Amino acid sequence: MDGALTISAGPVTAEVLPYGAHLVRLDLPDRDGRAASCVVALGAAEDYRDRAQNPYLGSVVGRWANRIGGARFPLEYFPVEVVPNEGPHQLHGGPEGWDRKVWDVVEHTGSRLVLGLVSPDGDQGFPGTVTATVTYDLSVDDGGRTVLELVMAATADRSTPVNMTTHTYWNLSGDPSATVEDHRLTVPAEWTVEVDHELLPTGRLPQVDGTPFDLREGPRLGDALRSLVASEGRGLDRSYLLTHSIGREVYGLRTAADLYDPVSGRSLTLQTNQDAVHLYVPEGPVAGRPARAGVCLETGQLPDALNRPGFKPKVLRINGEYRHVHRLTFGTA
Repeated sequence: MDGALTISAGPVTAEVLPYGAHLVRLDLPDRDGRAASCVVALGAAEDYRDRAQNPYLGSVVGRWANRIGGARFPLEYFPVEVVPNEGPHQLHGGPEGWDRKVWDVVEHTGSRLVLGLVSPDGDQGFPGTVTATVTYDLSVDDGGRTVLELVMAATADRSTPVNMTTHTYWNLSGDPSATVEDHRLTVPAEWTVEVDHELLPTGRLPQVDGTPFDLREGPRLGDALRSLVASEGRGLDRSYLLTHSIGREVYGLRTAADLYDPVSGRSLTLQTNQDAVHLYVPEGPVAGRPARAGVCLETGQLPDALNRPGFKPKVLRINGEYRHVHRLTFGTA
């Protein structure tokens, strides 16, 4: 794609736009060695500037991913109001969030790309100047599998919330006309975040056992979606808690999801150092593709955590560093 920056390792090639740090192509081989892009993408770089065509396709989201109820939150005992863009609420950093910014190219080698962004004080209503980077790093592990590691990092000149994520729509079939209904999705989580009709948390963290939200055994995604629509009246747009203790510091990475396409044989395993993964499958067409054309695996903090002390939101402090690891390991079977 014009304007995209290319990195590669082993049989895998990726393309990233500086605009919004969008991942616009990721070529993965199937079990027969045939490569195809496995991310939902638009046809031209300029299309990504059109919000009607681009619902965060492959972007890096910030300053705060997911929802902030009422577009306001308390910070050090003072109220902060941010710019709403989903009715009275803010979603994914506001109408001009980091997915709408042109990131600077800090480093670009054959297998590694580092993009940087300075978000000024007051950006979308958030306090403090934040200096952020996202690193796309492709490598081959000891088992011969290709790994794409995204590291999202930030520092700030005053206390401010930061919760970045990557919003790629995955379709491992490599077929633009196919849905993800035949994919198998495994999420080793015992709890979800219950939400109301506006997709804001109720505060309850119900167990998945015995519910359509239970993805621990890797069901066919189409079957899971059918059960969710029948019981909930809507598809999959839900956060899963990955740890027994919200906000607990964990050294190393935890598995957030495994995704497998039995037709092509392609698979991915997602690991992260974050508390939660938000799963989203569009029930309508996206980027000229059919409904359920991809599945988003958005690691990060819990939705509306800034307004819910029980969710233990992490706030970036002066001299502190935000560091979010999102590691994808690809394979075939």
